[in-house]
Amino acid sequence: MITSLVHVFLRRTLKYSMTFEEEKNHHAFFLAVGILLVLSALALVVFFKKGYFSSIWSTSPGNTNQVETVPSVSQNPTIKLDNSIVVRDQPTALTVTVDSVQIKAPGFLVIRRMGKDGTPKFVVGSSGYLAAGSYKKSIKVPFFTGTNKPNVVAGDSFFMMIVEDSGNMKYDEADKDPALDASGKLLAVKFTIL
Repeated sequence: MITSLVHVFLRRTLKYSMTFEEEKNHHAFFLAVGILLVLSALALVVFFKKGYFSSIWSTSPGNTNQVETVPSVSQNPTIKLDNSIVVRDQPTALTVTVDSVQIKAPGFLVIRRMGKDGTPKFVVGSSGYLAAGSYKKSIKVPFFTGTNKPNVVAGDSFFMMIVEDSGNMKYDEADKDPALDASGKLLAVKFTIL
């Protein structure tokens, strides 16, 4: 359609006549240019939606090479931290998503299976080492794999807890001291597999 209008305009204003072969080449050229423009516009839309250009505009003033980043952990010593965990019921998966965590002392998030008496029992998964601080972004806590892999099915209930690190920055049997909440009670947040 656009190529036809361009040809009509050229013929009328410039009194230019094209052979059939020239007209076919012009059609192909304008079609290729049109396709490239449409693909470029789509790519820009996708890049803007995915946020690929956000780092360009989030640079510090006067420093165009360094991207300003917002840490997911706040470690301001003037803020008093209380242990807290926000986790919701979630579908069966190899990991559990914890929405946010506040941790007073370095340690780990651990998943404990709920016993028949409704209390936390043995550990079936753990996070990596977490420094003391407030984690606002979600954290993935994997279930154990291999011979320790638990049988997790819909309807199973678990507890997410914090245990203090024994000093080696790796979760092991020595990491048994569970964290307490602000009121001094054991912090164990229950969630169910949907």
